[in-house]
Amino acid sequence: MNQDQEITSSSTTHLFSGTEEEILTNLEGLREEGSLASLGAIMEHLTTTPSLPVKSKILSLIADIKIPGAAAIVANFTFACTNHSIQQELISASWQSRLDFSPYFNRYIELAIAGEMMLVLDVLSLVEECCEKVDSNHTKAAISDIKQHLPSFEDKKQLLMTDLLTLLEAKMDVD
Repeated sequence: MNQDQEITSSSTTHLFSGTEEEILTNLEGLREEGSLASLGAIMEHLTTTPSLPVKSKILSLIADIKIPGAAAIVANFTFACTNHSIQQELISASWQSRLDFSPYFNRYIELAIAGEMMLVLDVLSLVEECCEKVDSNHTKAAISDIKQHLPSFEDKKQLLMTDLLTLLEAKMDVD
């Protein structure tokens, strides 16, 4: 996506008009011509129950985005999203993007503590791949929160949260 080019809301609306094939073509065009201005509208379309190919294309665009400013937009939309399935898919696309999500570290830890097992797996990947610049105080707080909640998790989630805990403790040893 092009950081400098602005896409108006009317042209963003145009992205999702026409046949499914036309929508997919429009979305593919964003790889070269899109901007951060279009990102929010594209993610918002995820909540309107798009077809599986359109949903996959949107998530693919998010996974491929390389504009650092996109991390804030994607993270904030993820946190505001009330559909847990979409939220998990956004986290998966986020860690695949390799953008820096360090400023949102604690919010992702909160999602892992409150979320289902698959969401925890994606948060684990996001923390490992995209949270390299986390303040040690935030890491210590996350470790404490996880340890506090650990006994309350069901067995499989407890194993994943233990893995997350091990990862965070290893990050503390590196610092």
